[in-house]
Amino acid sequence: MDNKRSKDLIDLHDYLDTIGEGRPPIGVFLKELGIDPQTMSDCVANAARCTNIVVPEAAIEIVNVLFKIGVTIGYKYAIKKEMEREFGDLKEFPGI
Repeated sequence: MDNKRSKDLIDLHDYLDTIGEGRPPIGVFLKELGIDPQTMSDCVANAARCTNIVVPEAAIEIVNVLFKIGVTIGYKYAIKKEMEREFGDLKEFPGI
């Protein structure tokens, strides 16, 4: 990896740390969406193990899927919180 790519990677990590300040722990996101945190942890650990035993292209795909799952969870949590702020308690609307 060249110096520019290394710097870009470090800058991205710094940026992600900055935008993550003040957010709740991931367990809060998961519980709010009805996902058992231990099951999710097991899923991520299993995927991480798989990346060590497959060809590099498959490992990249596994990591991409994990990233998409994380983004989806964050998105769904944010939408749910915004809807609760706008419309109150959503427990009376099953499936939301």
